Amino acid sequence: GTTPTSGSTKYTGAIPVSTSETIEAIAELSGATNSAVASATYSITVPAPTFSEGTGTYGDTQSVTISDAISGSTCYYTLTAGTTGTTPTTYSTKYTSAISVTATSVIEALCTYSGDTNSAIATSTYTILPAAPTPTFSPTAGNYFDIQEITISDSNSSATIYYTTDGTTPTTSSMVYTTPFGLGGGTVKAIAVVTGYANSAVATAVYTIQAVSPTFSLAAGSYVGSQSVTITDASSSSANIYYTTNGTTPTTKSTKYRNALTVSSSETIEAIAAISGYLNSPVGSATYSITSSSAAPTFSPAAGAYNNAQVVTISAALNATIYYTVTSGTTGTTPTTSSSVYTGAISVNSTETMEAIAVVTGFPSSSVATATYTLPAVAASRSEERRVGK
Repeated sequence: GTTPTSGSTKYTGAIPVSTSETIEAIAELSGATNSAVASATYSITVPAPTFSEGTGTYGDTQSVTISDAISGSTCYYTLTAGTTGTTPTTYSTKYTSAISVTATSVIEALCTYSGDTNSAIATSTYTILPAAPTPTFSPTAGNYFDIQEITISDSNSSATIYYTTDGTTPTTSSMVYTTPFGLGGGTVKAIAVVTGYANSAVATAVYTIQAVSPTFSLAAGSYVGSQSVTITDASSSSANIYYTTNGTTPTTKSTKYRNALTVSSSETIEAIAAISGYLNSPVGSATYSITSSSAAPTFSPAAGAYNNAQVVTISAALNATIYYTVTSGTTGTTPTTSSSVYTGAISVNSTETMEAIAVVTGFPSSSVATATYTLPAVAASRSEERRVGK
């Protein structure tokens, strides 16, 4: 504010103005009278403060922070209940930490900085209402093996539901839910809007479609001789199947299934199905025990003495035909391929001896398996009485 003279600071370049001030200047030229004084007053105003949460309707208490663009500035605020605020001054509450807004209120604030003009007043109105109930999804989020029909509902029957299926946050400009819709995987988000309530929290459900585990044409088990196994998948005709036979878990880098596999020794086949846009299937597995000749059949229960009638099953390799004989007493009859073919459990009601062989085409018959079941004479007699009674 002082009048410049030829003894004042000589101008050599642009002058930074960071606080409110007045610049005065004269021009001097040899042989000429100094110019009149030129003057310019610069008023630097502190930027208006900003709020971490803006004007809006909220469903719960808000924690509001006040910020200013000038480091070291001091801010003052008023918090007024209702929708009409109170103008703050430098005598108002000094801002030092986040402000808790628990009911509908107005915050007004200004900021000051030494040498600068006080900021404009910033205002934000917070309407605190109970939030609408959060929508729910049916079925719930998770992994599924095919396209799902998604239903969105809300416990408030007056709610309007808005939703998205691309993972973006829904707004009242999003799609309005009216009827169930099909979804082949993705993220569904939804909000409920009810008059007199704040918008609900965002409900989120992630649906992942997974390929179905491959299946094997031949059931796992014991077999005589080489077997042919085909692998199929019910997910889609576009499914690619990958498999291993060395006990390792298959991946999409494993051998790709193209044709039936020949199983000539004991091994475990594991396989997965992979389809574009789907999760890889769970691992399907089948263990095959391959022998070069039929093992003798086995009986269940085992031979022995029992106090009552028994129901006996005979087992052998899965591709074997079982031939058997049942002889009263403790001496059996050797079975041949002309004997009875085993098709189901056999009732033993008196002391009897069973003998059985397993036969696979192209291989020698197994050794004869024998099992004698001894039952008390009384049990046998009663069993006979029951037969006669029938």
